[in-house]
Amino acid sequence: MAKINRKSIFYGMSGKLGDVVFKNRNGETYVSQAAEKSLKPPSEAQLNMRERFGKATAYAKQLKEDAEMKAYYTHYQKKAASAFNAAMRDYQRAPKIGQITVEATDNGKRRLVIFAKDDTAISSFRCLHQDTNLIVKANKAYDMFTIELPEGVNHIKVVVMDRPGNVVVKEIEVGE
Repeated sequence: MAKINRKSIFYGMSGKLGDVVFKNRNGETYVSQAAEKSLKPPSEAQLNMRERFGKATAYAKQLKEDAEMKAYYTHYQKKAASAFNAAMRDYQRAPKIGQITVEATDNGKRRLVIFAKDDTAISSFRCLHQDTNLIVKANKAYDMFTIELPEGVNHIKVVVMDRPGNVVVKEIEVGE
């Protein structure tokens, strides 16, 4: 991609002209050759990605109508070029459940330590034991959640969700 000089008549231009495309990024104008359309039919993975990208775009376009959402993503745009891009990235990236460890407490009990993170913030964090909520927290980009475990073998289900609704579930069995 070539950069256009500020003195050029093409500076500030955007769009397609013949077989070249003009783009503006961060106050600079660039020109590149237009992409050629593939003659091969798209693969299943490509069709899935197009659908996901379309949904991400529809999600990010809500910024125009929702001032609170725009303020939210403007806060996180440091990692992206704009609030729109931050919203697109957030939609396309699910939160992550990291390391889960069992530690002994001072009073001889056990506690579970769970690390979870997201590009922006975790909007919902639930930890279930035998389908009973042990903890529910929200609104942190990276957090360590700690819960005290009952005696015996415990089947734990960790559910993390971000603002666009991406959900990640991890189930573990914690024994004596």
